[in-house]
Amino acid sequence: MLAIVSLLAFERLDSRARGGVRQASMCAMPSRLRGGGAPLVLAVDTVGSYADELNNECAARGGRLVQVWSTEFADGELAGDELTDEERADLLQNRAPEPSCELEWAQRRFGGAGNIAAVVCVSDHGLATSERLASALGVNGNGVLPARRDKLAMAEAVRAAGLESVRQCLALDWESAAAFVRQHLPPGAPCVLKPRRGVASVGVYKASSLHEARAAFIALRGLPVSSDSAVSVREGVLVQECVEGREYAVDTASRRGEHKVVHLWRYDKRELNGAHFVYQATILCDGLSSEEERVMRYAQHVLDALRVRDGPAHLEVRAAAPPRGPVLIEANVGRWHGVPYSASLGNLAQGYNAFGAVMDACLDADAWGRLPATPALRAHARMVHLVLSGVGRVLSVNLPQPGDADLPSLVEAEAKYEPGDMVVRPSTDLKSDGGHLLLVSCDAATVEADYAVVLERQPTFFELKPEETERSSIGGVACDIPSYVRALLAADSDSSKAGG
Repeated sequence: MLAIVSLLAFERLDSRARGGVRQASMCAMPSRLRGGGAPLVLAVDTVGSYADELNNECAARGGRLVQVWSTEFADGELAGDELTDEERADLLQNRAPEPSCELEWAQRRFGGAGNIAAVVCVSDHGLATSERLASALGVNGNGVLPARRDKLAMAEAVRAAGLESVRQCLALDWESAAAFVRQHLPPGAPCVLKPRRGVASVGVYKASSLHEARAAFIALRGLPVSSDSAVSVREGVLVQECVEGREYAVDTASRRGEHKVVHLWRYDKRELNGAHFVYQATILCDGLSSEEERVMRYAQHVLDALRVRDGPAHLEVRAAAPPRGPVLIEANVGRWHGVPYSASLGNLAQGYNAFGAVMDACLDADAWGRLPATPALRAHARMVHLVLSGVGRVLSVNLPQPGDADLPSLVEAEAKYEPGDMVVRPSTDLKSDGGHLLLVSCDAATVEADYAVVLERQPTFFELKPEETERSSIGGVACDIPSYVRALLAADSDSSKAGG
């Protein structure tokens, strides 16, 4: 169910494809590079609204977007039975080359690498392929660095650069995890358990006791951390201190080592549905407070520590209280914000977005020079993530629409589900939300007041018919980590009572 108001930048938005393979259009563009043709931007595993947005921004600068599929993505899609013949052929034809075959592949496909201006990526599982292609073809200046894709190595690289970093250990067994918590964290302090790879807070669990941490450890040991074939579930569980402070996301664009902060977001994550990191809102910030300035400077230093010179990055940072200051939670180097409609908010509130900024860096040096070094807001904006709180089949969807008298800042409302759709479960992370609302206004107080109204009315947005369904599992472990942890704790409690 999609409702979009046509105003300002929303005039060029349309209903976006969600998931699946959709090839971006490839139009002939003016010549700019030494090969004599239009500059090419190779987009690894870029689908749906991401492909639309990138294609528009690339074409506006005289470039041509070319889809490339990583082996992991292509194999996963080809294993399904919902592809059209055209989509299946696209996956086979545009699969990335094997290692050491990149130059031969570029010669066969494009007459050489001379017209390739950049390689970009949107998905977690495509990052290794994107880095490999860029390095082998001699585009972008980042080279290959596994620490950009591994949360353990990432934090250690940041620490080695002299920056504040999270205390952590990689635990292959529960005894090692428990020893770290006892020896390195204050008594009674919570800890965070997470996979070494992953996005959108999937598999991230905050434990307030050793007993709870053990249950989370057991759950995470069976959770696949990425579809990247280089990552193994046997690589252990990452155990970290729980850094307190406001959580920010920093979207950057880089060109030849110059880093610009395109968007600064503050997350409103809450403890809901038994989970600790449920997205309630993603709020666009102006970067003017001293805390926000420190976060942006820190993020730029992190990019240097990870040897980033070109392309996009999305960094998540906790603003710990002084004297400690900002601490990196994770950096997604080579890809954009995980919320597709971040570009919509950027266009409305700033007049530009991170997709366009990276295309400026790749294709238009003059436009890059005009891009502000830090966010320049002309309106206040936030995305409200719709939190599902029940289990059941969707009977009706009752979202407010633009023009609602009680919500003057509402410009877009979208639900992921329609009546009669699959059985849904409570939201525990970004991927399991029920949709979103976009709030935009020149008046900050109006956006804040509307946000309060939305939170009050949110329980009425989805009517569900109670209906249980078998929870998906991998390796016998439920993917819904909070529910699995609760089940383990309840089983332990029952065993204790029976033994007593």
